[in-house]
Amino acid sequence: MHIAYLDESGDLGSAGSPSRLFILSALLVSHERWLEAALFLDQLRGDLALRYGLRTSAEIHASEFLGGSPSHLGLDVPRRFQCAHHLLRSLCGIDLITPVRLAVRKGDQGGRQLLDVAWDGLRKQVDQEIVFAPKPSCGGRGLLVVMDHHGASPYRPANKRDWRDPCPLLELPFGRRSEDSQFLQCADLLGFLTKQSLDPNRYFSGSRGKRLLRLSEMLHRKPCPIVLPQ
Repeated sequence: MHIAYLDESGDLGSAGSPSRLFILSALLVSHERWLEAALFLDQLRGDLALRYGLRTSAEIHASEFLGGSPSHLGLDVPRRFQCAHHLLRSLCGIDLITPVRLAVRKGDQGGRQLLDVAWDGLRKQVDQEIVFAPKPSCGGRGLLVVMDHHGASPYRPANKRDWRDPCPLLELPFGRRSEDSQFLQCADLLGFLTKQSLDPNRYFSGSRGKRLLRLSEMLHRKPCPIVLPQ
């Protein structure tokens, strides 16, 4: 089976929302390579601690980590961007984790309707990665979804029966605290960078931010699909 670590960027509001996009970002890892991937991320956090002084226990929450605070987690802005650059460059050098994403351009919808549109589109991206990958990392097509326990679940119980072939959902999504999961923190970072690539703030209009966005796009290998709600 595959495990999808899911995170969202933006909000589910429509009228008056500060965001015009809602983004779902996921990291796919096969159960056969999960331990290898988890150990890699643990080692990577150790490297960040040695090189830049980022505590291994510190949570990388991208909107704060790559924000304008002069000293977040004891690191200034340039050093935090260096951490993110090192992390992304390291992820580009392995084939253990597959990032998947989708953006929804908001219309009149909001709340559950918008979330359903977003997840339906992301599900198709996940299916393509699992079923049509040139070199499948796992023969099983079942999918288990893990998400930040603060996030809004993309499923109502009735929707589980809609997940049949090609990649059946093995169980309803369950939440983990993002501070306890390096996979969720990476999904959050990639979702945030996807949002900045489509609608950059002032920190991502300069050379430092653009370098991160280029690495993020290299890691994803393909442009972010943008869904226009019907």
